[in-house]
Amino acid sequence: LSEFLRVVEQDNKMTHNNHFALIGRNVAYSKSKDIFEAIFKLVGGHGKFDLFDVEPVEFEHRIKTLALDGVSGFSVTIPYKSTVIKFLDDIDPVARALEAVNSVCVDNSRLLRYNTDCYGFGIPLLNHNERLKHGHALILGCGGAARAVLYSLYVDLEVRKFTVAGRCRSKLTEFTQKLGSRFERATI
Repeated sequence: LSEFLRVVEQDNKMTHNNHFALIGRNVAYSKSKDIFEAIFKLVGGHGKFDLFDVEPVEFEHRIKTLALDGVSGFSVTIPYKSTVIKFLDDIDPVARALEAVNSVCVDNSRLLRYNTDCYGFGIPLLNHNERLKHGHALILGCGGAARAVLYSLYVDLEVRKFTVAGRCRSKLTEFTQKLGSRFERATI
């Protein structure tokens, strides 16, 4: 967050307007717009945040036009965290391992990708590393955020045993097979 605030503050000193967005389905509930507006107010800058509730048939077109619309970056949420990957110019190792992207940076019309869910989950738990190390975790869900949680617990906190509960048996099976093969020392 401090790096983000520094960039926003620096950009605003150059009278650059910051334009960010969230793209997904049924996103009206999101508090992202309120959070970004509070950040802009905090740093005394100008900015805009849009919510894009996009149907699957419109997704590819909307992704391609975000950069042209002057968006500096955008968040990706359900159900597009995996779908978005094929439209990006570059992907970081964490997002590649998780097969899920939740943050996209627009840099000279290039779409660069990240997964920040694992950091948002794991960083607050770092002070409890010794208690969690080699422990057992229950993960509810088997989507992109659940993959990030497992990744963070495994890589950053050295948890090695996981119980995953999900509503859809086929997605749960796919989740456990994919992540089980990536994290060989884990029991899922």
